[in-house]
Amino acid sequence: METPEGHLLWAARIRPDGRPGSGVRTVRQGGAIAAASPALSGRDRSAVAGEEGDAVALVREVPREVGPAYRPFGAAGLIDALVRRIPGPAPGGPPFLWMETQTSPGPVPPGVG
Repeated sequence: METPEGHLLWAARIRPDGRPGSGVRTVRQGGAIAAASPALSGRDRSAVAGEEGDAVALVREVPREVGPAYRPFGAAGLIDALVRRIPGPAPGGPPFLWMETQTSPGPVPPGVG
């Protein structure tokens, strides 16, 4: 991967010195990477990105290192592929949605926020 995806950076809680935040574990498997982050937006989550085949192996390995409570999230296509290829609990609940931009937002309009 050339540039880390935004959801990986968010999950890693990168400190000013460039290290992952407290309790965060990062794991790499071939062309896939995961950042397991405790209590991220209210839940233990594992951000995952990369090549599908490597991501399958990675998502199987991460719970052995951090525990079964960590739910993977990432690009919808990758998560759909993981759900089809990894036996285990069925996906549940609403999807985790992610949006990012390359530009700064404009001024907040009056009456908003």
